[in-house]
Amino acid sequence: MKNLAKTIDKILKVEPDLSGDLMPIRRKFNRWPQKAMDYWKELLGILNSSQILSEDQKNKIRSILVNPTKRKKLRYTFQQVGPGDKIIGAVPEHIADKLKSHDRRRIDVAKRTVEAEATHDSETYAQLMRRSAHLDIEQAKIWIDVKDHFNLWAIQEGNLHIKKNGEVLVVTSPSDNGGSGDTFLMHTPRGIVKMDREALSNWFKTMGMQPPPGIFPDSEKDDDDDED
Repeated sequence: MKNLAKTIDKILKVEPDLSGDLMPIRRKFNRWPQKAMDYWKELLGILNSSQILSEDQKNKIRSILVNPTKRKKLRYTFQQVGPGDKIIGAVPEHIADKLKSHDRRRIDVAKRTVEAEATHDSETYAQLMRRSAHLDIEQAKIWIDVKDHFNLWAIQEGNLHIKKNGEVLVVTSPSDNGGSGDTFLMHTPRGIVKMDREALSNWFKTMGMQPPPGIFPDSEKDDDDDED
């Protein structure tokens, strides 16, 4: 809905002589905005009964009242489906709405975090880190909904992605003839990092550690054969 006060200001630019009738409505709206619908009716009644407006002025005021406000198109981080993606299915609307809302808040936190770091605003940064932690929890809950809907609990989460197919959100996984094989999620102080099998194996080597048993399921047999 349009803002009544701003609308009155625009109308008075077209016909300042209406000030005596419209300014009282504007003042009442500023004091009791919850009664906006009543004040809109009062405004329209005055405009419809006005004898001082020319036909040209009426057309200009009509355009002020009925022209829709241009809304800024929201941007998201979801990538379009590519040739290496296998589409598992379209995300149901109620889950897609959660994903879009979550994504917008992630973007907002990311922007504000950059600003807080650049301005050395430690208090705001701490608040954003707390908010980010809550978003991590929310993300986990959304993934539960997605996995439950498509029965995807047998697939590692690193192999699942939310992408766009046109304007529709879909769940994808690497196709049999595309992608780089299994991917894994690593939690780091800077966020979640995705690694493929080779990168993860090299990471364990640099840390002087052996990969945990079972992390590479199809390599266990090879390991057993090597021990023989």
